[in-house]
Amino acid sequence: MENNGGCDLNAICTNVIGSFNCKCKPGYIGNGIECIACNENEYSFNETICVSCPDNSISSLASSSIIDCKCLPGYEGIQCDIQKEDCRKNGCQNNGKCVIITFNDPAYCDCTNTGYGGINCQTQNSNCFLSNKK
Repeated sequence: MENNGGCDLNAICTNVIGSFNCKCKPGYIGNGIECIACNENEYSFNETICVSCPDNSISSLASSSIIDCKCLPGYEGIQCDIQKEDCRKNGCQNNGKCVIITFNDPAYCDCTNTGYGGINCQTQNSNCFLSNKK
């Protein structure tokens, strides 16, 4: 085990004249002698408490601030409280499928085999090309 000057391995040890100070690293809470990682979907606040990420967001183990909380698909804003204006919010019409590629990309409606087109599969496709066949 590595010696960290009497501090926890997840702490920063700072030398001072005749002594040392221990402070937990970001993402951990405690007194520096003992540091505990914040759970997933939490972040450390002033290295003293773990705070839950906002609704509609996630984070990894030992996150150090609210900026580590990433919004779920379809949400944005610092608090992940703004729903994006795409099919995640508005849906697709006429049996279109809402397609989500990645967290940050806008979702879109796939209107394949529905007989409809447009941003939300709201416009009926023209059948003129069929009426010319006899």
